[in-house]
Amino acid sequence: MTGSARHCMLILGMHVSGASLLSRLVSFLGAALPATLRRPNFVNEKGYWDSLRLSEFHQAMLRKLDSAWHDWRPCGLSSRPPGCQEMVLRQTCAILASEYGDAPFFGVKSSLVCRFFPSFATALQTLGVEVSVLMPLRNPLEVCESLELSSGMARADAAMLWLRYNLDAESATRDARRAMILHSDLLADWRRSVMRLTDALQLVWPVAVEDAGASFDAYLDTEQPHQPRTAAEVASDPVLQGWVATAWGALVELCRDTSSREARIQLDRIRAAFDLAAPFMYSLKHGADAVPLRTTSAGAPRGSAQDIAEARSPIRSRRERRSIRLEDHSPVAIGGIGGSGTRVVADILIRLGIFMGSDLNPAFDNVWYTLLFNRADVLTSSLEELRRYLEIFANAMVDRRGISPSECSLIQALLDAPRPAWLKRWWLQQRAKLLIKATSAWPVTHPDGWGWKEPNTHLLLEPLSVLLPGLRYIHVVRNGLDIACSRNQRQQRFWGPLLESAGQGTDGLRQSLKFWCQTHRRVLETGARMGERFHLLSFDALCEDPVASIQKLCRFLGREGSPALLAELARNVRTPLTMGRFRDRGLEAFDAQDVAYVASLGFRTS
Repeated sequence: MTGSARHCMLILGMHVSGASLLSRLVSFLGAALPATLRRPNFVNEKGYWDSLRLSEFHQAMLRKLDSAWHDWRPCGLSSRPPGCQEMVLRQTCAILASEYGDAPFFGVKSSLVCRFFPSFATALQTLGVEVSVLMPLRNPLEVCESLELSSGMARADAAMLWLRYNLDAESATRDARRAMILHSDLLADWRRSVMRLTDALQLVWPVAVEDAGASFDAYLDTEQPHQPRTAAEVASDPVLQGWVATAWGALVELCRDTSSREARIQLDRIRAAFDLAAPFMYSLKHGADAVPLRTTSAGAPRGSAQDIAEARSPIRSRRERRSIRLEDHSPVAIGGIGGSGTRVVADILIRLGIFMGSDLNPAFDNVWYTLLFNRADVLTSSLEELRRYLEIFANAMVDRRGISPSECSLIQALLDAPRPAWLKRWWLQQRAKLLIKATSAWPVTHPDGWGWKEPNTHLLLEPLSVLLPGLRYIHVVRNGLDIACSRNQRQQRFWGPLLESAGQGTDGLRQSLKFWCQTHRRVLETGARMGERFHLLSFDALCEDPVASIQKLCRFLGREGSPALLAELARNVRTPLTMGRFRDRGLEAFDAQDVAYVASLGFRTS
């Protein structure tokens, strides 16, 4: 600490610039945290480490100024009547007193104080608190990509927002005790960064670095891998080149040399031009009657129920919401037991122009479907529960009418649902972010139709066929004896014990074939009720005569398959070397009645 009786470490940074990480570091070094911490969520699972009450108050201030956290036009309290400024001062002092009590050394982290620093500094002075400012700086390209992912914000808006927060914070804090730190430097060597901050701010931390080291090292161990973007990438980005790239270069220079006159001149010139142009640019982009979107109490997209639902870019948030009618959709779905050749069939549909999703894995699985439905408790879900998830799915795939708080709550809850061990939480979290982002993208039409491929679809075929009257389902089936000998037994291992009639044998091959037989008895019963909306595609027959099988598939899809098209699609079908592998094992490991059922479906058993 300094010689003052009380000291505040004020962390000012643009959203998603590493301010939460820096705030946690400062707390490990002895800074008191606020009484009402903002809760973590799946956007920031490690926590924000800031005051919920202070964030709510700053949001209210922005609303009184007809602004919001995402608004990059200039705003401030200087133009407000003196009575308004006095009210802000009193309330700020009251919140600080309530959140930090008499703590001699405390940390305040708030992105929105970038817009209100003069009034906030006055409040601290009124309370007799000395302030040191820490400004985390993060590459604008990384910030834009993060905001695109977490809140669906357009890159141009994210770039202007980065410019606004950093320019305002830098200009307002020039006369304060201040230190800047690059986010990439903090991640690369936090101890060295702390030494530099300590020297710049002339501080003595309440907790020595060596004493806090183990705790912060453990905290950093859970940080996702970070690959910094370069200045060259910023300069070459068509949205960021110009003001943003130049400002980034100047801020980096100030971080290295706090007295750089040239850097300050560059920033002043950009800020003057930006302040003058921003109202016109904002109106041009979002409309003269642009209404600030409803914002969260935290000042940035938080990732829980109403947080992400409301944290959309302004022009998208104004789109009129309309309800999803599953009855209006006629998607095509592909399912089958793993290893049956569903990837090959999905490739055919994609080549026919059918939109199968924008978040696919290498096997063409639609991983949004995986997020929503590949979980143990889905088997006991009611039709109404499944309908809600299907509406979210259709919304992200094609409707794109925005997302509600209750829908975000459903998605967030799915991250902790019982799932196969190979579906990692960090992976599901990324799927959730992309799905939420897609719900507020511009709607697109797919004249050739849309659908999805996810092998596990067959598990919900009965309710899907009811909830989606226009659903057409393609079930890909491969010789059950070959499937039983496959190394891909994920479906049987996870779902087998959950199904009432799952095979209970101890032999792996025997149990695998029983699962195959059980699955196809159930699927074919449902298929019979679906009638012309169900198509059974034998992968063995597809490999034996690709043209004939693809021609039947095209007829099912209502497509005209010309000889040239059929020949082109057939060229991509390859007979796998594992076809007929069961012969190397023999039939002794299987129940005779199961082998007979395989034969009844037209597959070779000898």
